[in-house]
Amino acid sequence: MIGSVYHQTQGQPWLVNALAREIVVKILGNDVSRTIQPEHVGQAVETIIQRRDTHIDSLLERLKEDRVRKIVEPMITGDEKILSPLDDDLQFVTVFLQRSRAASDSHSVLTENHQLRRQD
Repeated sequence: MIGSVYHQTQGQPWLVNALAREIVVKILGNDVSRTIQPEHVGQAVETIIQRRDTHIDSLLERLKEDRVRKIVEPMITGDEKILSPLDDDLQFVTVFLQRSRAASDSHSVLTENHQLRRQD
């Protein structure tokens, strides 16, 4: 089971968590006494691909934080704001966006792996 999840996600944490949440919460209805079966993994992969899950929800939640809003708001409104590359808030947002991009890229991996598996 672990090998199948790793193959589908390449170990990307957001995708692993998304699969686990889909299986445990949605498919098994939070019944942790049930054993996860291979078909559960396949069903979860299919659902995530069809929903086109992204990190938008996570980004929207982050925008509620003052430290993120301080950096992102001027970009959206077009206000010029000069920040030091050493600014902790700027570094925090930069790391978050890099991780979001990596997760988006890995979602593509999930889709590609799923399509390859279907061709076999």
